[in-house]
Amino acid sequence: MAFPPACSRRGRGLRWLALAPLVAGACASASPDIDGGVTTQASGTTTTGESTESSTTEVSTETGTDPEPPPVTCDIYEQDCLPGEKCVPYSPSADPAELSGHICVPVLGDTPVGEPCSFDGWATPTDDCDADGLCLAGPDGAGICQAFCAGEPGGDGPWCDPGSSCYGFGSAIGVCTLSCDPLLQDCQDGACYLTGSLDYQAGYYDFQCLPVFDPGAPAGPCELANDCAPGSVCLEGAVIPGCASARCCTPLCDLAEPNCAALPNSECQPSVEEGQGWGLEPGVCVIPGS
Repeated sequence: MAFPPACSRRGRGLRWLALAPLVAGACASASPDIDGGVTTQASGTTTTGESTESSTTEVSTETGTDPEPPPVTCDIYEQDCLPGEKCVPYSPSADPAELSGHICVPVLGDTPVGEPCSFDGWATPTDDCDADGLCLAGPDGAGICQAFCAGEPGGDGPWCDPGSSCYGFGSAIGVCTLSCDPLLQDCQDGACYLTGSLDYQAGYYDFQCLPVFDPGAPAGPCELANDCAPGSVCLEGAVIPGCASARCCTPLCDLAEPNCAALPNSECQPSVEEGQGWGLEPGVCVIPGS
């Protein structure tokens, strides 16, 4: 499969492809229902004999208990929002595992890509980054402004500058994050995690610098790639000893000097099929013979 020249390294042929569901394809719309209410005036007229008595009772009128209209959906490649706005990934439930589309939000800051930032959460995905980026943040809302993935609406993409790759969110296209070495853990911010790229469904993956969300222990449950401690990966639970969930965390290991002491009853095995990958993949601690 051919990639645009600016694409970063990507591998395929990963074993136990139950990676955290962080990737997707085309934009999806996400517009939550917003209810509003209106009360009206009531009037009445009473007639008695020759005289007519008219009375009017006014009832206060309230229009809409929700001050904001439904979110406006957009195309993250085109950045087709109004001036002063930007198109960002969005989750109606505020759960980063359920990002399902893109909406327009106001640009509230001028922090450039690569600089520290603050993020307001996925339900209202505003931040203090400028119009060119999104704040990729940890649970405390602190993070680094990352550039939006590039691409052509309905065509090629996504892609990023050399040395980085496109980190996808659920069914939403996301931001470019730095590629890294999972054994060296050489990220300046966050940690190096194994993730699916936006070609994940075809078996593509990368190692990317991401904020640490919930540093789960070996054999502990996980959903997102960064639900595990640095130096670990979220994989299919059936190949991880002691795992009682669909996915669990397991340590990465060096195939040249295998060590899986952190997860009893496991052994260090290659993480990719023979002849696949780009030759830099670490091993993973899994059930012997998996």
